[in-house]
Amino acid sequence: MVATEVNDLAQETVRSTEDIANRVEAIPRDTAQAVEAIAGITPCSGRSVTTRG
Repeated sequence: MVATEVNDLAQETVRSTEDIANRVEAIPRDTAQAVEAIAGITPCSGRSVTTRG
């Protein structure tokens, strides 16, 4: 019984590790897409956006 639980936890760890790796791999791609989207908006606006404190 204990060996089965250990095996199940090991498999869950592998799945979680793969999920985390996939998410980390997506960060540069998603960031690049966001930068491109923002760059496409800026020329259309004709002015910069400011935040108010």
